Order: sequence, then structure tokens, then C-alpha cells
Amino acid sequence: MKEKSLESQNSCFVFGGGTRLCPGKELGIVEISSFLHYFVTRYRWEEMGGDKLMVFPRVFAPKGFHLRISPY
Repeated sequence: MKEKSLESQNSCFVFGGGTRLCPGKELGIVEISSFLHYFVTRYRWEEMGGDKLMVFPRVFAPKGFHLRISPY
């Protein structure tokens, strides 16, 4: 019976799972959450025209959605 090596598997586990769980998963999530909170609350967001957002069946702007982001 052949043993499977890790190099021969074409799988991608971003944070892994089971015994291969990434020890930095929670730290990464906290860092991204902190950055997003800072970015959203410390800057002024203004719509600059473009398309209106369509919300059904998913949120998207067919011709783009332009924003001006400036510090408070």
C-alpha cells in the first residue's frame, strides 16, 4: 500500500483543520477585525456618484461604486 505524502496533495487549507489547525487563526481574525473597525470608524466615507447599489439577490453595483475616503 502506498503512503500519501503531503507534497502530492493539491489541497489548500487556509487555517487547516483537525490536527493541522493553525495556531495563529484567532490572532489573524482579531487583527483583521481591529483594522476594519479602525478603518471604518476613523474615516469619513462619501458616495461620489456612480451606480446605486442593487441589493437583490446580492449586493453589487453594475457600473461601479465610487467612494471618497477622508480622515475626520
